[in-house]
Amino acid sequence: MVDNAEFEISGKNDIQIEDYIGYLQDNIDLSGLIGLWNFAGSVRDESGNDLHEENALENFTAKTGFTFPSQTSSSKVYGKRSARYVTTSAGRYLKIPDKRTKTSGGSDSDYSIVDLSGDFTLTFFIKIEGISSGSSTSDEVNRIIFDKFNDNTNQGIMVFVQRPQGSASTVQNLNVKVGDGTTVNTYSYSLTDSDWDNKDVNIFVTRISDTLKVYFNNTEVISQTVTGDLSTRADIYLWKEFNETGTSGQNYTGSIVEPSSTGQNGGMICTYHQMRIYSRGLSTTELTTLYGLNAPTMTLKFFGRIWKLEDKTVSSKCFAKGLGSIALNTRIDSSILNNDVSNVRNKNIYLSGLDTSDIINDLLTNISEKFFGTSNSDYLISNWREDTKVSGEGHTFNSEFIAEGSMLDILNDLSVLSEMTFTFTPLGILQIELTSSLLTRGGLILSNRNSRILGGGKDDTFLCNHLYACGKLENFTTETSISRTHSTANSWSQLGRFSANTTSGFPDVFPISINSVTKNGTEIPVASASDAYPNGTPSSDSYWIDEKTALIYFFSTTQHSSTPATYKYKFSYNLDSAEISNLNGGANTGSISKIIDDATSKTKNGLYARKLSTPRITANISGVSQDIDEYSTNFIAKNKGDVNGEIPLRVQIETSSFIDHIIENNKIGVYYLNRGIGTTTNGDPDPVYLQIKKIEYHYPRAETIIEVGDFVYDSFDLERESNEQIRQIQSNQF
Repeated sequence: MVDNAEFEISGKNDIQIEDYIGYLQDNIDLSGLIGLWNFAGSVRDESGNDLHEENALENFTAKTGFTFPSQTSSSKVYGKRSARYVTTSAGRYLKIPDKRTKTSGGSDSDYSIVDLSGDFTLTFFIKIEGISSGSSTSDEVNRIIFDKFNDNTNQGIMVFVQRPQGSASTVQNLNVKVGDGTTVNTYSYSLTDSDWDNKDVNIFVTRISDTLKVYFNNTEVISQTVTGDLSTRADIYLWKEFNETGTSGQNYTGSIVEPSSTGQNGGMICTYHQMRIYSRGLSTTELTTLYGLNAPTMTLKFFGRIWKLEDKTVSSKCFAKGLGSIALNTRIDSSILNNDVSNVRNKNIYLSGLDTSDIINDLLTNISEKFFGTSNSDYLISNWREDTKVSGEGHTFNSEFIAEGSMLDILNDLSVLSEMTFTFTPLGILQIELTSSLLTRGGLILSNRNSRILGGGKDDTFLCNHLYACGKLENFTTETSISRTHSTANSWSQLGRFSANTTSGFPDVFPISINSVTKNGTEIPVASASDAYPNGTPSSDSYWIDEKTALIYFFSTTQHSSTPATYKYKFSYNLDSAEISNLNGGANTGSISKIIDDATSKTKNGLYARKLSTPRITANISGVSQDIDEYSTNFIAKNKGDVNGEIPLRVQIETSSFIDHIIENNKIGVYYLNRGIGTTTNGDPDPVYLQIKKIEYHYPRAETIIEVGDFVYDSFDLERESNEQIRQIQSNQF
């Protein structure tokens, strides 16, 4: 995630504080870019035109059948976050609403941003599974890849796969349908199911000077003369066709063409890796580059709000905070979480039984509403591995969790409890991965031969092999009432216990202080040391506490054999002690503090002790399971060293080119034998794969600085992109 950015912008641009600014970085010239969807945890447009999809989520949660699958090892789409949708059921499709260009007065014009009036390019990386299934050979079956064709006006373009009526199921032709309002043509290229089925394929559609060309896997397969204006204000549909039948105000009416046994449309299982739209025709060289490109996981490297401007003679230097930075630096307390949500939280105190994902999603919703308004409560959303805004992921809390402090501090605690790592994408998606399943970019190995290894070696900054962790030291006050007999005057009663609650199922505790003790309603004092239980004889009714056993005894100067005396004692306690379990017969429980160490790491590296206070984690006073136990176990497992218990590596690498296809939390290979990084196997280099913690891009030097390491708890180092001397690069600004 880009935390902060500095830009130097030409004075020709009118920019103000609190404007939003973005920066795109790609191997292809971005001039004429209309829309770009990398499916990096969302279906949001990275071009800056805000052509965001609106049908993938329902109440912030991905609809049934829609996921962002694990990153693929396919050479064509390596490392991309891909969107997969099973659309064989009704209502499953994606819709990208059309947007209009603006008039000089700022109102909507009659023209779509997606300009298909002249030259244009459409590009798709997709994979269709089981393409020949689910249809009868007596039917024509169309599987829609891209639909911006207005059936009401016969304008636009649609890209689809067709099995013609009566054809064998193996026939799966690539079709492109175009219309200019007068003439409609469909151009076809013959393919079979083996060309498509479960394969990552690439489709390019270009028009340059009235020549429409279609490329399949970078091979030209269709070339036709197409004149006329193909532009339409119809929305874009993916996975399904929308049949426009009329208009209602600015919008078109109609319906989705759903799969049926006799219909002309078939649902499909299809994965989109990337989609782009340009208002110009890409050259064959650009298409070849794009086809062979280890495509960026995210082209939009930064998007955020300007907070400071420095005006210069011919330019302005602006300082901006990324959306993730805004979110992570937000102070969370009861002023933001100022209402109660049934079964979720009481103001900023989340209830026991919730999962990590439930807490994160609620926090993001409230931060979104604070900064972007209540109508944008989904501006910041989470993507948990494969799904968007899911519930039931991560650690399940045994007790209340107090959301107090910065969002980053809160995520730090949650990430340890759930053994996860996280990063914010520029478009406000909190991408969460399990630390045990981070993507290894096997094709990328950096060494002293292709880069500069500036730093390297052991880093014990966060090493920990002996930990004392303590949650919130909350004091509780309770009162216990018991009846005790005294067979004779001047005698001690049977013992009494200090329990966290008078009902069964609660633990015995050590009292911090005694507030009051009464006998039959009259307060009595503590006995002096010389008059203590069991042999002392105080001169008045008294009580005595055995501090070794945490038991209380009562002395009475009068006899209570037939009518017991009623003793009430009010006391304060907390759970910061050694294991309290079953002290005097009470229920088993754990402590809010935990001591844990790793003997292997201590033997290899010596003692690295830490004390941690985690006041957001509270005590579970009614059960054995304590959240602090899991926190402590996970913390020391991640910080004791590498898999062999050795002090972890931390390496800084400089390259003389932009490396676009990596993001934080990927693992890359690093090799520099002279510094002890990596080994050799039969004379061949054997790199060590380390997690990316920080990425910096420097302009105009075209330099990438990457910081990698084994350390996991420090995974909250934020990517910072330093942009220097960016002037007059209009195609990359919005």
